[in-house]
Amino acid sequence: MNETHAAPPRVLLVEDNPGDALLFREHLDHRARPHEVVHVECLADATAALQATAYDAVLLDLRLPDGAGVEAVKTILATAGDVPIVVLTGLDDEALALTCIRAGAQDYLSKQSVRPTDVARAIGYAMARVAERQARREAGALAHRLAAIVRGSADAIVSTTEDGTITSWNAAAIRMFGHPDAVEKGLHLDEAIRPAPGRGDEAPPAPGLPQELTRLRADGSVATFLVVSHALRDDADQVTGHAAIYHDVTGRKAMERELRDRSLQLQKLAARLNAVREDERTRISREVHDELGQLMTGLKMDLTRSRQRLEKSGAPAPEVIERLHSAEQVADHVVREVQRIALELRPSVLDSLGLSAAIRDEARRFGDRTGLATETEQRVTNEPGPAKATALFRVLQELLTNVVRHAQAQRVHVQFDDHQDGWRLVVEDDGVGLPADWGTPHLGVLGMQERLHAVGGTLTLANAPAGGTVATAWVGRERRDAT
Repeated sequence: MNETHAAPPRVLLVEDNPGDALLFREHLDHRARPHEVVHVECLADATAALQATAYDAVLLDLRLPDGAGVEAVKTILATAGDVPIVVLTGLDDEALALTCIRAGAQDYLSKQSVRPTDVARAIGYAMARVAERQARREAGALAHRLAAIVRGSADAIVSTTEDGTITSWNAAAIRMFGHPDAVEKGLHLDEAIRPAPGRGDEAPPAPGLPQELTRLRADGSVATFLVVSHALRDDADQVTGHAAIYHDVTGRKAMERELRDRSLQLQKLAARLNAVREDERTRISREVHDELGQLMTGLKMDLTRSRQRLEKSGAPAPEVIERLHSAEQVADHVVREVQRIALELRPSVLDSLGLSAAIRDEARRFGDRTGLATETEQRVTNEPGPAKATALFRVLQELLTNVVRHAQAQRVHVQFDDHQDGWRLVVEDDGVGLPADWGTPHLGVLGMQERLHAVGGTLTLANAPAGGTVATAWVGRERRDAT
């Protein structure tokens, strides 16, 4: 098993007496944990060494050729900042050593009475004191930064004792809830942050989890706050109180409600437009089929009778007979086109025989028109109502159109079935599938989704496991649909 050891402390020994320097080296070398000692003989060399390398501690003789006493300590501190300094004194230097400690040194050792253990212990204590002072300084700086954040925060930040007595109350809390003297008066949290009328039964926020609460502002207005609470613990990990942040989300909630209302209005408008469009298509389909179809049929009959009479008269011009025959063919073609247009506007089978029959007929006509192998599979025990049937049928038409435009498919499978909670229409092709960058749906897909959403349905598109695309339209069943 490998063990890792911390690097030995690096000590700069500043001593001009070779004998004293050798003594302190031996004291540090004979420890169980040896020190890395660098020796210099003057203050100038010490500052150069400190500028070049970081040291964990300095052993500083108070009487050097180029500097002595407090000035030597100040020079070292000016060069290396918070480096721990242990000064080395003679017999009559104790008063000077104490002055040096007040100037920033951590400890002193008497050269005449020092023991081997004293040196390492003094260095260790000096390093610990400097580390502790640095930690306190960093903690103080952090506390100042946190206090500045709390003071400048736009959110109310509150701390309380475990029983709810307020112990801190920032400026934002005063702006929101009033009570600038909440801490001095020892107010309870419920006294300062009052529940809105009828909301007193709201549970307090769970620690660490955001929760929306309705409370009264300082002016008495009702506001919604997003509250995050945390427990405050002491060194023994015992709960001593709680802190909470109150973020006013009233404006955001109002905006969300407005967006929801507008979205609902747009959905209702889209549903109304679809209904109006279907009604208009139905009316036009009937007029085209009944009025124009009857007129064209009558015209064809007149043309046929005129041709037949001319042929019986015995002296018709051949070109006249030919022209009448061509006119009959044109009339036949127009009648067929009128029927096709009327069917595409609103298939009569959808109203007369229901959605299942309309799906079969549409799939058959799609296959005849495109040449694609088109299969249908249906398991339906009861039909959806007119609005849902129309939505599913229009989605089927759009999906089949997309197959022709984008799929490059050879086969199409249409499945329609019903379940206990709704109806499902699936259109699957064996084409190229969805593009790799498929993300935001195109307008056609958005239109289908919106049409289905208006009747409580959804549309999903995905790549088929064996290739191609699978589109699934789902419409939920309402209670009246099941009766």
